[in-house]
Amino acid sequence: PGPQLADPRLCVARAWLLLDTGRLDVLDRWLAGAEAAADPADAVTLREIAVLRTVHRFKIGDVGASHRAARRVLELNQGEVCFAGTVAHAMLGVTLFWKGELASALRPLTEAISQARRSANLLGETYAMSYLALTHVERGAIGEGQRVAEATLSGTVEPGVAEHFVTGLGHLAQALALAATGQVTPAAPAAAR
Repeated sequence: PGPQLADPRLCVARAWLLLDTGRLDVLDRWLAGAEAAADPADAVTLREIAVLRTVHRFKIGDVGASHRAARRVLELNQGEVCFAGTVAHAMLGVTLFWKGELASALRPLTEAISQARRSANLLGETYAMSYLALTHVERGAIGEGQRVAEATLSGTVEPGVAEHFVTGLGHLAQALALAATGQVTPAAPAAAR
């Protein structure tokens, strides 16, 4: 392997860049390189690899592998409040949502919100709150879903968050909640967002 693949930190950095630029097709090479080069006792690097894996697997549509990777992050994280913990709890809730395990999704999404707030991660908080709102609506708790959606969207005034894709499901939850209560006309702008 080249010198980059021999250094797990460089592999992790490269993988984040590829993930953020949508190069999902070549990410596995860098994750494999990071895993091969990582010290088995280096929990922080292993945790970073698992965080990348849960996000990557979700983005390519492999909900099961994303769920397993999120659990691995939590094993390695051991309760630390940090970016990795926030992502792991959020992805655990998100994957449970997509697996149809809506009641089970509530707890990890709520924990993701709590950790995001404690670490000042507004995007993470907004993402988890959006999914929490949608989960409530999908479970039939329309009022709670609408309340969470409104709290999510009213708290996202910074353009970098308000216009970020993480608010999309908050808008969807709001539209579905309004429509479910017969407020079709007010639901249209939220649905359009």
